[in-house]
Amino acid sequence: MEIPLPPLTEQKRIATILNKADNIRQKREQAIKLADNFLRATFLEMFGDPAENPKRWDVASLLEYGSFKNGMNFTKGESGSVLKCLGVGNFKSLATITCMDNIGEIELNTLPSDDYLLKDGDIVFVRSNGNKALVGRCLTIYPGKEKVTFSGFCIRYRIENTAITPEYLNFLFRTPFNETANVERGPRGEYSEY
Repeated sequence: MEIPLPPLTEQKRIATILNKADNIRQKREQAIKLADNFLRATFLEMFGDPAENPKRWDVASLLEYGSFKNGMNFTKGESGSVLKCLGVGNFKSLATITCMDNIGEIELNTLPSDDYLLKDGDIVFVRSNGNKALVGRCLTIYPGKEKVTFSGFCIRYRIENTAITPEYLNFLFRTPFNETANVERGPRGEYSEY
């Protein structure tokens, strides 16, 4: 294998720049973790632990306030209608997506029904993934007027009652309570029920 071999001084300069870039990346990751921890702590301080319900708020099924929809399965080789498709790879550590620029496009023979098109305030979950730890991760999406669907590895929750907000649900799903909630997961890392 051949590699470029600049002079030793240039190698040291390149290594220094890459070291600084790596330090910035690590600090950014730490800042994101601190912000997430702060948001969780603020949520718990304001509302209490949902498992204990210290404020004695009503408890209700999510189905009383909205509906779930499994994502689309599609095949390559279709053509005619181009739209964005939110996939598991788009979640990363995001809580919200407002810009659709980083969401890939797919091509279908026809546009999917409205049930498969995401709307502002929809909450999307990772339904299935080879890594069980990623199952259940969620984000709220705001596609505006852009046509965006979601992959079969995801589940969409759409609020249909103004008594609940997507921002509240998003934070609720991201609290430690939700991470330890009694949710059945299948052997391949899939939600088997809600």
